[in-house]
Amino acid sequence: MKNMFTKRQLRILELIIRNSYGITGSRMAEVLSVSSRTIRSDIVVINTILKEYDFMIKSSSKKGYYIDNEKYQDMCSFIRPYLSKSLDDKNRMYAIVGRVLFDGKQYFLDLSEELDLSEQTLYKVCQKIKNYFVRQYNFNYFVIKSEYIDINCKEEEVRQLLLQLTIELIMSKRSDYLIQIELLLNDNFFDNEYQKILNIIKEKAESIYMVIEGQSLDMIALAFYMMIVRNRSQFYIENPISNKAAYSFVDLMIEELSNCDFEINENDGLLLNDFCWGIKMSCANDQINISSQCYEVLSEFCQKVADRFHVYFLESTETIQYLSTHIEYMIRRIETKYELKNPIIYEIKKMYPVSYEIAIVLSDVIYKHVKCYPNDDELSYITLYIENFLHNYNRKLRVVIVSEARPGLNYMIESWLKNNFSYRMNFYGFVTLHDLDTFIKNNHIDIVISSRRITQSMKIPYYVIEGIPNKRDFELLTSLVHRISDNNQFEEIVKELFSPEIIQYFNHNEDFNDVILQLSKQLYQNGYIENVEDFSQRVIERETLYSTVINSKIALPHPLINKEKKSGVAVGILKNPISLNNKDVKLVFLLAFNKEDDIEMCYLLDFIRRISLNKENSIELTSSNNSKQFLQKIVYLSKNIQ
Repeated sequence: MKNMFTKRQLRILELIIRNSYGITGSRMAEVLSVSSRTIRSDIVVINTILKEYDFMIKSSSKKGYYIDNEKYQDMCSFIRPYLSKSLDDKNRMYAIVGRVLFDGKQYFLDLSEELDLSEQTLYKVCQKIKNYFVRQYNFNYFVIKSEYIDINCKEEEVRQLLLQLTIELIMSKRSDYLIQIELLLNDNFFDNEYQKILNIIKEKAESIYMVIEGQSLDMIALAFYMMIVRNRSQFYIENPISNKAAYSFVDLMIEELSNCDFEINENDGLLLNDFCWGIKMSCANDQINISSQCYEVLSEFCQKVADRFHVYFLESTETIQYLSTHIEYMIRRIETKYELKNPIIYEIKKMYPVSYEIAIVLSDVIYKHVKCYPNDDELSYITLYIENFLHNYNRKLRVVIVSEARPGLNYMIESWLKNNFSYRMNFYGFVTLHDLDTFIKNNHIDIVISSRRITQSMKIPYYVIEGIPNKRDFELLTSLVHRISDNNQFEEIVKELFSPEIIQYFNHNEDFNDVILQLSKQLYQNGYIENVEDFSQRVIERETLYSTVINSKIALPHPLINKEKKSGVAVGILKNPISLNNKDVKLVFLLAFNKEDDIEMCYLLDFIRRISLNKENSIELTSSNNSKQFLQKIVYLSKNIQ
């Protein structure tokens, strides 16, 4: 029999048997990734063979393809043994697991006949299955003895495993993932029933303006269907525990499905609540609710990436939005143990090694906040966002190479630079030393690379590679690239956050509270804060707890919690110093930040810290005669600070 049908024809037979109410040709074509015409042709061949055994697949415009009720059981008995023997290794695993989850203890003697494997081979296969589930899902409840495989765990743990497998199978994007779901559900899956549940959830979501994307909708529908199948098979959850508050969406779906006579209840809802918590769903036109914990993680991640790689995600609002959304749901999935799988993880790591290396930085940050590391698959999705940023948004330094008479040396230097700095540099080709000044005047260049010393005066940074590039060249050039990148970032932030309208000179003997109150009024009048009294009081309270003086001249007071209307820095330049924490302060940077701009705040704090390292900087700033001059000086510092 096995030789009478092709592998695809056996899958068609399997789909028809598993959908006793009928299945359309277009649906089978979708599952098997072929055309409807191919399905029709295969059905003709199948019926020609079945006719010899007095069986036939019928069709109608309403039901699709089906088997007559009176012939159904006989044909199932006739076909199923051969379907099992046609399974590949992966599907065989799901078939065995499905049998154990629904029928309990499975003897190798019985399975060997059905799967066409020896008992010894089956024992080894089951050991591999047990190891796989321990490794992938930390599921250590399969019991394997010399004669059988069994399972020993609570129903809640079985369902959690099924939900984890649902994520993996849907994310695999395999065209036959529904066949694997059918094997896991041990012949309790009916496509027309699943499609009905899918449509109910989709229509209900649309009625309440809930946006659920394609794969997410499939995950949710299958999750609900698995609960229904387990209940129908007389498996029930006792005393379930949910890690999260009730999801109103889940409650609505349970009510809707119950009204349609599906067996599902509140206990199922608690488990589904955890599952759905990590799936991206939002009301139309509403922003995703990003937690303060997520903003803290993102801010720390961006800061670490900037410090280590000098890559600034802040340059792209779109990238920050993508990262914040993914990290928010990643944290939820880690907490509920329903993390995503990525079927192309190895290709991503191979194709984008730099982006993956940057993504790994997130791992320690996540662990610091949730005491659990994200899996490699989750980090691979972060890798794609980073790669998109590096390719489309990352501001690369414009580099020109001073050409040599020796073409081989030119090629060697260019190749070395591209191999080591391609994600940070754009190369504008070669220029002779004679033409260098003219080229720089006509083009915006950040760095000049030369193989010999440049004697003429240079207004932009340059680096000399003497001979064959080596490790020291890499370290020194990396340091130079980082400094220039930092300065570019500082310049952007200074121009964005500082404004002449919120720079004020104090010529009398004001105290700290007076200065904060006056600067708060300036911030309020220019639309940065909601309330003068509330903001100034929060600043003063924070200063009482933790001093913000960073040297004998500079203080940067700000509230403990950032929640202002928009971000900006009010500046107070004092003729007479104020005493703060036993230090004389002449320059006050009053920071007002929106909670979404924590990353900019980190960069700004780093910039002001660098200003404070050299007392000459603060003297130069406080000697400004007016706000315009102050802005010119601080912008100059942002471009040149070491």
